[in-house]
Amino acid sequence: MDASIFIAGSGGQGVLSLGRVLVNAVARENRFATYYPSYGAEIRGGTANCMVKVSDAIIHSPVITTPTEMIVMNLPSLLKFGVRHMPSRALIINSTLADDTAHPVLGTGGKIRVARIPATGIAERLGAVRVANMVMLGALLAAAPVVDTVSVEQAIADVFTDAFAAVNLRAFRTGYHLVHARTAGDNATT
Repeated sequence: MDASIFIAGSGGQGVLSLGRVLVNAVARENRFATYYPSYGAEIRGGTANCMVKVSDAIIHSPVITTPTEMIVMNLPSLLKFGVRHMPSRALIINSTLADDTAHPVLGTGGKIRVARIPATGIAERLGAVRVANMVMLGALLAAAPVVDTVSVEQAIADVFTDAFAAVNLRAFRTGYHLVHARTAGDNATT
């Protein structure tokens, strides 16, 4: 499955790490991927986003104008990018930090899958708030399987140190199973 994934959040939320794990997983499947990070000058708390393209064919540009999937880690990112970069297949929202009930994203007419995941809350329960990004990655792959979960688990082991890989794996699996277990029809809101 080809994909153009836009990931948005604040510095320190692991937006860029999420992108690196995703690209590493795609490479394991001998497919093509691009990674285009963008972040503010602040070390923590500034804006951060990244674009990841996945394809079976050569990718000529890393820039995404219309994503197929989008991960939003917080409300400022939803407000800044939600309308401008509305995805065509799936929108994954960290509902712990982004209440989208008053946002025009709800007016999508049921054409995309919207998954609201309390990723930060789940990460806190796992004992490491910094793994909310992996909860969101798991949720994304349950909603839109752009890469095999085994490839992602191997990529997590490669990208993170041994001490931190285990909790990242638990976070990824939790996000995946949460969305996968929800029963809903096609184009459902979860």
